[in-house]
Amino acid sequence: MSNRIAIVTGGNRGIGLAIVRALSNSPKTTVLLTSRDISAGKAAIASLTSASSVQCHQLDTSDKRSIHKFYVKREYGKIDVLINNAGVNLDHGQKFTAENARRTLDVNYYGTLHMCQSFIPLMQDGGRVVNIASVAGHLRSIPSEDIQSRFTDSNLDVNKLDEILKGYLSDVVDGTYVQKGWPNMRSYSVSKVAVIAMTNILARENKHLYINSCCPGWVKTDMGGLVGKPTKSEDDGAKIPVRLAVGDIGGVSGEFWENPGIHDTEDGRVSKW
Repeated sequence: MSNRIAIVTGGNRGIGLAIVRALSNSPKTTVLLTSRDISAGKAAIASLTSASSVQCHQLDTSDKRSIHKFYVKREYGKIDVLINNAGVNLDHGQKFTAENARRTLDVNYYGTLHMCQSFIPLMQDGGRVVNIASVAGHLRSIPSEDIQSRFTDSNLDVNKLDEILKGYLSDVVDGTYVQKGWPNMRSYSVSKVAVIAMTNILARENKHLYINSCCPGWVKTDMGGLVGKPTKSEDDGAKIPVRLAVGDIGGVSGEFWENPGIHDTEDGRVSKW
């Protein structure tokens, strides 16, 4: 087996670092840990007991220029695994604003999309993409059945999905988003619904790859602790993403994976979106 090249965004802490830690122990795998703050990324690598196969790169996934600078084709020629873990949740602990909603979509959805668009072309047959989503991104989080149906339309593509999200932000700006059927003060949920929908689109368009989304569970991280007391460790939270990246998934692509129970620590199964 040739050396596997794996990118992990937001790899300097939390679930991202746990994913890096697990992948660093995989045979013949070079892990490219990316971090918005390069010093935080280097500190993360220093915390690993096995870091010889891990490299640190500065990357802000919400900035297209940063993504373009992180162009690894010259050095590696290909990518085998892309794990889009970087994300924010600005709905808790501060006032809900249109700017926070925009920032949430920029990082969680558009950042993930732009990473996929930039690196999928470098993937060979059998390459894997793992987009970190959330149970907060279940369709039931959106009150309007009409809006739900737009996300599941079989003809949906990324351009039409962009129109849906622009409509959401416009509704947030003019204060009508709740009465139009969007969830109240939950831009994080909307961003993760969009990530799952986008994952399904990319899987349809790239049948030579395995492209899936997943919820790592309720994990003891800074983000996970915003709404209560999480039940999973960071290493437990890494199990599903790592399985989707390098484990046996039975040839499944274009699905949403999660654990069925809040206390489960298994490595995931396909779930109804």
